Amino acid sequence: MRQAIDNHILDRKAPPRTLQDLGDSDYLFRVPVDPITGAADWRVHITDTRLSSKPVPETASDGTRYDTWYPLDQPDAANPQ
Repeated sequence: MRQAIDNHILDRKAPPRTLQDLGDSDYLFRVPVDPITGAADWRVHITDTRLSSKPVPETASDGTRYDTWYPLDQPDAANPQ
């Protein structure tokens, strides 16, 4: 999924408006179903191209902000490429 979005951004110089855009332009074979909701009702958050089927909270249950978990200018140690 991340690769398809990144490829779309590299090729078209803009993020996709919807995941269906990725399917229509052959970046994805089909839009995947959300395993929690059972529907393909994903939304693209344009600010950082996060994918979510529901609004994403800004803070974790312990009160820390998600954007402080990994510095944006550092490689993500939990998700090496």
